[in-house]
Amino acid sequence: MTDEVMRKIEAIEREVGLVKRDVQELKTAQAVRDVQYKSIESGMSDLKSGLGDLKGGINRVLWVLGIAVLGAAAQFVIRGGLGPGLGQ
Repeated sequence: MTDEVMRKIEAIEREVGLVKRDVQELKTAQAVRDVQYKSIESGMSDLKSGLGDLKGGINRVLWVLGIAVLGAAAQFVIRGGLGPGLGQ
């Protein structure tokens, strides 16, 4: 083979080596992204669970406040409320 053909073959081999390296880097980057995605997905799942717990807690607090207001209103009515002549 001639020198020019050998140089072209060597250039092609270098190009193939560069392409192989680039493909390996892309595979590594994709693997890192996959791990990051799974981590984010897990964190979102935990966040959703915590949000559900928070909603449940707020719901209980609202029920307690509502019952307290109803109890206070009932007590007010039982004691005579704004009845005429009371307290004079």
